[in-house]
Amino acid sequence: MKILKIVFFVLSLTLLSVSSVYAAAPSAPTSFAVDHASISGKSVPLTWTAPASGGTVDHYVLQGGMETSPGSYSEWMDLPFSIGAVTSYTLDTSEAPDGVYYRLRIVAETASDESSTASNIVYGGGVPNEPKNYATAVTFLEGRHFADMQDFEAINTFGANSNFDEATKFAAEQDFTDAQIFDKYQYFDDSTDFTAVAQTFATGTSFGDGTTFKSDGTQSLVAGTIPSFGVMLDSFACDSASCLPSDDSKFLAPGDLLASGIDPVATYTKIKPTDKTLTVDGLGLTMTFETVSAAGTVKTDLYDPAVIPSSTLGDAGKVSMVTNDGTVETIGSVIDLTPEESKVGGTPASTSGTITITLPYKEANIPAGIEESQLTMLHYVNGEWDTEDSCTVDTANNKITCTVTSLSPFGIGGPASSNGGGGKTNCDSNGFGNNNSLRVYQVMYDIDTYEVQVQAYSACGSILAKLSTSTQQSILGLSLEQTLLDDRIVVYSGYLDESDEKFTISVQNKRNSFDETFYINDKSIIKKYGGTTGYTSEQQGLSPTIIPAQTTIPSERAITSISQTIEEPITVEKQTVAEKSVIDQTQSMQYTPEPITVEKQTATCGIGTEPVNGICKIIIPDEPQPCFLFWCW
Repeated sequence: MKILKIVFFVLSLTLLSVSSVYAAAPSAPTSFAVDHASISGKSVPLTWTAPASGGTVDHYVLQGGMETSPGSYSEWMDLPFSIGAVTSYTLDTSEAPDGVYYRLRIVAETASDESSTASNIVYGGGVPNEPKNYATAVTFLEGRHFADMQDFEAINTFGANSNFDEATKFAAEQDFTDAQIFDKYQYFDDSTDFTAVAQTFATGTSFGDGTTFKSDGTQSLVAGTIPSFGVMLDSFACDSASCLPSDDSKFLAPGDLLASGIDPVATYTKIKPTDKTLTVDGLGLTMTFETVSAAGTVKTDLYDPAVIPSSTLGDAGKVSMVTNDGTVETIGSVIDLTPEESKVGGTPASTSGTITITLPYKEANIPAGIEESQLTMLHYVNGEWDTEDSCTVDTANNKITCTVTSLSPFGIGGPASSNGGGGKTNCDSNGFGNNNSLRVYQVMYDIDTYEVQVQAYSACGSILAKLSTSTQQSILGLSLEQTLLDDRIVVYSGYLDESDEKFTISVQNKRNSFDETFYINDKSIIKKYGGTTGYTSEQQGLSPTIIPAQTTIPSERAITSISQTIEEPITVEKQTVAEKSVIDQTQSMQYTPEPITVEKQTATCGIGTEPVNGICKIIIPDEPQPCFLFWCW
């Protein structure tokens, strides 16, 4: 009986020892997460919940996988350290290079290294160093951090708390189902969907046509954001999917006049060699660059009317400026367009060649008596305002498009006076005789200043006076000196280039027109017209009075051809080459015995072996050293 008791006791101890060695594995840790709000530099705080069942946890093992291509990762590997029986840990990746991304999961282990199944997977981190090429759709883990000017060409799936740095550009029809972290100057293309959850948008963010927002009042657009209906001037809580306020004082519609004292923040939009068009729907702006040699941002910035350079502030945000075509008054806001980095250390776009710019205007802002065809694009160049010539006016869609070669402030305007020619909106079709409402009195050209002046008056609407040359066409503006208004004569003025040899003056009102070409021939011109109609001198039935200015036409120089023959003796020096001396040398020959070759025998080894000191040894390949970030073991 005593022997049986001893045997039972020994068996009990054995079973106890075996059960302690082979303890049950813990269940998986849960709620594994990165505390994104507490991330500091490359220190990544991690938290999790201990296993709810199974063996006692002695320690945890962190596992990682490196991103090998967008959305793809390497196999899981255990990091070369363990974490005690705690539920939080700060991963120090300060030695990891920028631009490396990874994912993490955690495993619980007992003292006997019994492992649990892995926790959920999280995006571990990675500090971006430059935009990546995401040309196709990718599913990104929660908390992914993207670099400045990241460009998404496809519709992607973004996990919650993704961090988007400045000037990110998204593809059209992108959906956001989780809250994200957006920096300034985000660009959302058409039909972006934010209806699932309210987001926080920073200033300078622009949205394309058809963008929809959460409409229960939790979503707000702050002042300085740019939805497709205009620039927000005040914050607004969205009460509809479009987020369009019923109070139109809260935003500036495209093409409208900005009030003095208001200066919205700029926005910055990325362009690149394969995408050379920039569009900001809320400004009504489209720009297409002929050449973009390096990707970067272009600044778009509305001017406070009170600080527009070289201008005079008028009423309701209008400003007037003296241009190469006379005084012009704006009918919309002035906007500064410049390739510029969004922040210090950023990258401005590198462009060359021509730029096609389209800006909007509102018909309601056009003064009475000014026709849409008289509108022009203003361009601030070298401290002066010029009117662009290579332009078209789309009266159906209220847009003006011009081709330019440089960027700076732009605006849209028309003649500063609505009385251009004296006609206003009234029309006396017989003001200068039967069916004649237009009168041209004089055309003058000054050879010294290159100025062209036209004296005219209209009895039917305002006058549109154009100056055309072989290289350009411009609208004549009102001259700054109007000394003949008492005589019902208005003076229009413009300038030619020094190289111009002829020019054409075209004057028209609502009913009649005048058109004539003048040849300069290196002299000033003063041509006066008589009669009672507003047609050309030939149509008026009278011969024009030509008062020639004092001119001097130099006679053409005679060209004398001179052929000169130079006869000088050319001495050719004869070169004498001395014969080389030949030295008779006797070569001494010696006999050297032929070396005896001793054949060296080499051992022949089989596959998988190699000779070492005459002995065949098995080849043991070097195993690759596993590494994660900067840990290798």
